[in-house]
Amino acid sequence: MWAALVAACIGVVLAKIEDNSRLTLDSVVGIVLVGGMSSAVILMSLTPGYKPELVTYLFGSLLSISWNDIYFLIGFFVVTLILFKLQWRTLVLTTVHGELSSVLGLRTSAAKYFLFVGTSVALIAGVKLLGVILISALLIIPFSAANQATRSLRSSLIVTECLAIGGTTAGIICSYVYDLPTGPAIALIFVALFLLCVIVGKIISRPVLVHEHNQ
Repeated sequence: MWAALVAACIGVVLAKIEDNSRLTLDSVVGIVLVGGMSSAVILMSLTPGYKPELVTYLFGSLLSISWNDIYFLIGFFVVTLILFKLQWRTLVLTTVHGELSSVLGLRTSAAKYFLFVGTSVALIAGVKLLGVILISALLIIPFSAANQATRSLRSSLIVTECLAIGGTTAGIICSYVYDLPTGPAIALIFVALFLLCVIVGKIISRPVLVHEHNQ
């Protein structure tokens, strides 16, 4: 609970800074990543009776998750899903074209606060379960991979979900079958999926480039 409050405070402060500075959205999101993961590691180290090893910080520990953590994650997921559904149009316009969303009279500030607070809480909640490296991989690689093989935001989000779920499942299966560390196995699966999407994207775009060249 304290970790969630710290994360929410970080998100609010950074959203306020983004509103009153010349920082780009990408820069603020990067700061959220660093601040959220660092806070999670510090809070984990300060937990009485819980002194994880370096590997746990990097790739998490599924065995250390309590039922309270699981209930919190489920509740956070449900609330985030509902708010995401309600604020979908505003979130898309705010992240893609902030000036246009302001001209249209949308509540961009509320969308930014939701984005930063949600990301911060997800980071701190996820670091204990997944670790610093794996949570970073989940946030960056699936969407980056989807962008290589899709041409619209909606299709990118759908492919991102499939890659995230599929990559995690495949990593867990490989870890069990070949007796490998779960976190690194999942991370390498994500990297392989990214490379595959890059190849698929090149194949998909090749006919278009040839057609334009012939014209």
